Amino acid sequence: MDTALVLEKSSEQSLEQAAPQLTSENSIDIQELSIVIVANELSAALLNPEFFVFSGIVPREWQLARNSVTSQQVTQLVFQNGISLLVEPGKISFSESINGKAQEDIAIARMAAKFVETMPKVDYQAIGINPKRIVTFQDQADGARKYLLETLLSPGEWQQFGREPMQASLNLSYLLDDCRFQLSIHPTQLRLSDDSQISGLLFSGNFHYELSVVEIDDRSKLIAQALSNWYGLLEAYRSLLKTKFQIIV
Repeated sequence: MDTALVLEKSSEQSLEQAAPQLTSENSIDIQELSIVIVANELSAALLNPEFFVFSGIVPREWQLARNSVTSQQVTQLVFQNGISLLVEPGKISFSESINGKAQEDIAIARMAAKFVETMPKVDYQAIGINPKRIVTFQDQADGARKYLLETLLSPGEWQQFGREPMQASLNLSYLLDDCRFQLSIHPTQLRLSDDSQISGLLFSGNFHYELSVVEIDDRSKLIAQALSNWYGLLEAYRSLLKTKFQIIV
């Protein structure tokens, strides 16, 4: 979908004027950051839990939240501090819950940088720095759908078709100076501890750096540069949500 078709609406109905209430004192705000590195010949058989501890990527004092998963195809580590690590064929992912964390307390960028420093000769193909945020419409059961259909999309007869209300999600693409940014917006439902559900929107971002077109000896350096700017990218994502989508939780 062309981004301009979604974002360049008439002055008669700005996002700020039309948006349902995205904030309230009782809103649930869930934020996560992941870093995904794609490379040929990454193997869970070699990248096992012992490798991550002995190489210093994972501090020895970290405690697992549940038993590690290890096989020829997968290594998965989930820690009590909200950080997880997943190795699959050709890919390694670092994920962290970042709600309420200061910049210096977010660890996965340092972990990813240490991994690349430890494995400099790997045939790296791409790196993605991926912020996610779920924003809830606690007092509006159909708030997420209405926000998509009435605020991000122009109303029209095209929405009136079929036996049930139309469902929608958006995939947007922005070309930045040194990477491409993809933003997906999907409605979701969160189940609470009392078994009730609330409406929400998932904003999934992906700052994608393609490395396959770069000389192989330069790829580790480019990954290091991208990782050194992880917080700037996170702030750019947050600014986009705040200034263009009126997400101000």
